[in-house]
Amino acid sequence: MVSQNYVLETDNVNRAYSRYLKLAAKFIPLKERLLDIGCGCGFFLHLCLGEGFQEVYGVEPSETAFEQIPDGLRGRVRNAVFDPADFAEASFDIITCFHILA
Repeated sequence: MVSQNYVLETDNVNRAYSRYLKLAAKFIPLKERLLDIGCGCGFFLHLCLGEGFQEVYGVEPSETAFEQIPDGLRGRVRNAVFDPADFAEASFDIITCFHILA
């Protein structure tokens, strides 16, 4: 199960990420395809759809977080560790990666 603290903070995180997304959109006007690396429960992907992105995708290595992704987004998320070879070069307008340690 995803920690309760994480779930309680998703509204705050959404507000912060929304600001980042709007700032990025000023410099990258295309809003067609977005990839979120470490997408957690998919809340940012959902936010991006609401902001007008045509296609959103995610990669999430945690099975626990992946299980929390809503059915409407699950087909857009890979339950795996990110590997650039899994995606064609230049296939996204924006790639995000929040709170990830390599």
